[in-house]
Amino acid sequence: MPKEKQPIKIGDIVDDLKCIGHIHKHLHKNRVKLYVMQCQICGRKKEMLSSTIRRKAGTTHKACGKGFKTKDPIFYRRWQAMRTRTTNENYHAANRYSKRNIHSNEFRYFIDFYDKMYKSYKQLADVIGSENTSLERIDNNKPYSTTNCIWIHKKDQPKHTSRTVTFEATFPDGHKETHTNISEFARKHGLDDSTIYDCLNPNKSNKTHKQFTFKQL
Repeated sequence: MPKEKQPIKIGDIVDDLKCIGHIHKHLHKNRVKLYVMQCQICGRKKEMLSSTIRRKAGTTHKACGKGFKTKDPIFYRRWQAMRTRTTNENYHAANRYSKRNIHSNEFRYFIDFYDKMYKSYKQLADVIGSENTSLERIDNNKPYSTTNCIWIHKKDQPKHTSRTVTFEATFPDGHKETHTNISEFARKHGLDDSTIYDCLNPNKSNKTHKQFTFKQL
């Protein structure tokens, strides 16, 4: 095992990680020295090569979420949707989120959302199913945060949110109707409200969902 020119010392800090020790392991038939690095934000530990640490690859708290995104894809999509609503000014309903200063700064990194919200999500999802589990704010005038977020059944969304936007729906038989409550319309006709929102997004080309065509008025 070649000697390191500048070994990392216990107590050294690189970005969000602090070196708390080192171990030796055999990797690919070679005996290598690995440093035990601990995130100063979430406390997670990982074993890293000195070359990886010096490149600053995976040395931030954000990297602590690596591997967690695939653990529960639906939970990850809930985080993605929340971040899109609160950070993308081109989002079709930006006037109800980012342009109203409804942010999700506490959950900027997925790992923070996972640590603070996954347990309560799983408790409900195990009962009603992941697809039916929706993230909602208790107070619609406040940002997404640990104290202002709950998990509810998707069918209960109209009770907690103001999902109102005037839109025209063309039915499979060709007749047209004007509505303002997407969640209610979706539930009544067996559709997915998130997909309807996508159809109404001016940046999306697909305007059809299950033979229904949608246009925002």
